[in-house]
Amino acid sequence: MFPSVLSIFLNILFALPCPTSPLYSSSNDEIRIFTNGPFHIQYPELEILQHQAFFLESLEHSKDTKMSITCSELGVTFTNDPPFDVLGLPECGNRVSPILHLYLPGGFDCELDAFNLPNRKTRLCFETLNEKISVKKIVILIHGFLKSFKDPWLHEYQANIMKLDPGTAVIIVGWGGGIFDLFKYWQSAANTRYVSTAMYEIIKELRRIVYSRDFYIHCIGHSLGGHACGLLGKLLVENNVKPLNRISGLDPAGPLFCNDVPYPFDRVNARKEARLGPEYADFVDVIHTDGHARYFGYIPQYGTLERLVSCSHARAHEIYGSSIDDAVCEASRICKGDPHVIPKKM
Repeated sequence: MFPSVLSIFLNILFALPCPTSPLYSSSNDEIRIFTNGPFHIQYPELEILQHQAFFLESLEHSKDTKMSITCSELGVTFTNDPPFDVLGLPECGNRVSPILHLYLPGGFDCELDAFNLPNRKTRLCFETLNEKISVKKIVILIHGFLKSFKDPWLHEYQANIMKLDPGTAVIIVGWGGGIFDLFKYWQSAANTRYVSTAMYEIIKELRRIVYSRDFYIHCIGHSLGGHACGLLGKLLVENNVKPLNRISGLDPAGPLFCNDVPYPFDRVNARKEARLGPEYADFVDVIHTDGHARYFGYIPQYGTLERLVSCSHARAHEIYGSSIDDAVCEASRICKGDPHVIPKKM
């Protein structure tokens, strides 16, 4: 029973660092997970099984019960109507605690506020952006489960992107509202709806204030952040607002969004309209580093531990970040013939 329970657990254990200490140990009634980070987690196996049963029972009940929540600070009412009958309702306001920070050339940065727009803080921030006439592109960075605004890769991306292209501004989106409980994954997944809506309102405000410029907007999201980018793109498309130019999903989360995932998430019948899809931006690219679609390398992925799903999951933003830090295209093999024909054997 232990391997199946562990596989469920590790598939939602998205944010822990790859350990150098032993991965896990088990007894008949307990799972221990060790990392070289601040976590040393012990969960009785019975408790995990109880959470599985509770999750499935709660989901079936919520799918059959029409529910809604109004987030007055965004002026939006969320429902669990399809396609969001599986993903469910997000939390509001300070329960999500979005942190939106805009970085501009010249070392200037300011905080955006998605609550109760229009507001003075956001207006002043975008007016400063308006003065930076060299800025033609905006990159939005969104982290995933169990992470926060302080996650190092977000700030490494921000620095390297702006170094590579001085005509780019970056918005880092922090969210999570203090959810650092593995068993609250379902709520974090639902909260991507709130994050995407907050960013939708911010983009509308951007275009209202800086109306003379048509920015190229690229959203990069890891794990749950990939779906937040997708749902942002969905809102723009469905409301006939200029769509995102590009979305990059870095190993987007599987549970509650896809159906080819471990038990109990394989029984929820997730809908494709409630996740990142190719129709939600002019160009959508996705990097998978955890699964059978071996976009990079083999299973296990290079630089990861064989049985730690969260390690290969985190590998996605490392690989993508390397392409920013060293933006040089190099051919690994020279081929002859029609470039539109993919060779059967390489």
